[in-house]
Formats: sequence, structure tokens, C-alpha cells
Amino acid sequence: MLRILIPARGGSKRIKHKNLLKINGKSLLSRAIKVSLKITNEVYVSTDSYDIEKEALLNGAKIHKRPPIYATDTSPTHETITDFLNTFDDTTNMVLLQCTSPFIELKHLKLSIKNLNTFSSSISVYKETPFYWEKEGIGAKPNYDPFNKPRTQDMIPRYKETGAFYAFKVNEFLGKGLITPPPTALVEVNLKSSFDIDTIEEYELVKNIA
Repeated sequence: MLRILIPARGGSKRIKHKNLLKINGKSLLSRAIKVSLKITNEVYVSTDSYDIEKEALLNGAKIHKRPPIYATDTSPTHETITDFLNTFDDTTNMVLLQCTSPFIELKHLKLSIKNLNTFSSSISVYKETPFYWEKEGIGAKPNYDPFNKPRTQDMIPRYKETGAFYAFKVNEFLGKGLITPPPTALVEVNLKSSFDIDTIEEYELVKNIA
């Protein structure tokens, strides 16, 4: 059985009540639930917060009550997933979806799940061809030859993990302890869909785009 898990703990040091911030009148959590319910009715919000639980139920999701031990700033995500799977041991495929990515598209989510027919995991990425500089001693050096600077279209692309969603086979996750057990398929999303809210500045930017 496929299940979608949305982690949304109550504590957030950078932005208070981050998961309940609103974009166009809808909370980040409600937006994540809405797109998830177009895939399956087995949508769960993992939380330790009464306010988040109330918002989740109001929007049609089910609740996974997260134990306090897995709701700290340093709690690894895989521990929350393992605790969830201990409750629902008939889960075969799973999607971990982050509600701080407000522009997740249904087509990308469907593709990530379809990829599990061939791959052990599937993640959202944004394609980049960046010119990077690395600090070296008191100066810095580029990741290209400055005497022969390439055109961006000639560069080997790199794929940035957006963190919006991770689809994976449960048996592979349990066997390897990874939400990205190999082989992993990449679902390429556009710039808008790659946005992740982690600061107030990013939240204001996303509101303006929406």
C-alpha cells in the first residue's frame, strides 16, 4: 500500500509555526495535504502539535502522533519514518513530502511514484549549470578554467536536491536506512517548484510569487 507522510512538528526556531504560514490564504500544511489527497487517501501528518493536528484533520489528512523523542531540532527524519512504519507495517511504497515546498506539482508527484516500478527511490531535483567558487587559502578558485570559460549550455549539469518529496520502496528503506536507497530516479522540477521556505525572506519571496 502507498502512503504519504508529511512531517510537521510544532517547534521551529527560525520561523515560529512555519508549517501553518499562509500562502494565498491557505496554510503550507493544507497545500501539501491538498496535492497529496489527489494521489491517495492514505495521507498522514506526523506532528507533536495540537494546532497542526487540528489543521491537518480539517483538511482531510490523518494523524501520526509523533513521540517527543522524535520531535526535537536534532531528530533525524528516518527515525520518524521508522516509527510511522512500525504503526503501518503494510506500507509497501511511501512518499515523504515537505510542506515547506508550496509549489509541488501533481505531475511531478505522480512521476516520482511511477518511478518506483523501476527504481528503489525517486526525488525532486532542480537542474543547474552553475559557476562555483571555492575558498582556497586567503583567496578562492573557480570550478572552471578562467582562461577558457565555458558556455553554460556546454557545461555538465548538476542536479540540486530540492527536498520537496522523496518516494521510496519501504523494504529498501528499512534494509539500507536511507530515504534515497539506490538506484534513485531524478524528477526534474522547474525553479518555482524547487522553492523551499526556511527563512522569513524566503517566505516573503514565495508570497510575492504566489
